[in-house]
Amino acid sequence: MRYARRIRDLLVEILIAAVLVTSFLIYLFQHPKGVSLPWEWIKLVVNATIVFGFLIAWFREFWRNYVFWVTVALLLLCHVFLLSFFVRPNYVLPGGYYALLINPIELVVFAKILRRIPQTRATGGRVD
Repeated sequence: MRYARRIRDLLVEILIAAVLVTSFLIYLFQHPKGVSLPWEWIKLVVNATIVFGFLIAWFREFWRNYVFWVTVALLLLCHVFLLSFFVRPNYVLPGGYYALLINPIELVVFAKILRRIPQTRATGGRVD
């Protein structure tokens, strides 16, 4: 069973990579010259995808717990609100800061918050 699940996960990851590469190639060949994309916002979205993708994968056993999803949604809103100040036109934060400084800090802080969520059984009873 674990083998089938790993193959499924690998196929999903390959599909995501294919979509990203295809999107980038379409951008390269179809994007009009002289027009720029909002790269600051794109960095913010990619950063949020990385951080919350890891968190959701790490806390797989919590997926059936609605408190987990509410907490993830609130953390995502806080994340986007706080980092949106860094994407203003006058303030450009290089992408390396996201990957090397901000992401690890956020992962540690958010993981500690998510670990405090009580696990519940499928019947709705609290596990002590």
